[in-house]
Amino acid sequence: MGLLSKAAVKAGDTEYEVREYHKTHPSFQCLVLEFPWEEKLSRMTANFGVAFPLSPENSLVLIPGGMDRELLAHRLSKSLPARILNQFQAADPGEALELLAPYR
Repeated sequence: MGLLSKAAVKAGDTEYEVREYHKTHPSFQCLVLEFPWEEKLSRMTANFGVAFPLSPENSLVLIPGGMDRELLAHRLSKSLPARILNQFQAADPGEALELLAPYR
């Protein structure tokens, strides 16, 4: 997908990751989790999206626009356990980054 390797992703790369994801997914969805990023989250989402840190305590999952975001949020919150802080659909990176700002 042209995204940074998960080992290289650090908090602060959010704008780059969102813009890169948007290149291949014009309509995408975001899930903000109160859960420190770890490889387990990346493995859980690798088949359908991408996960990376927003801050030391929050992670972001980007998924395609057509996926069932509510179901995925429920599954992730129960499996990790994590608290879903926000979830939304975005049509452009600027909109997504504005909505993600409070969690970074």
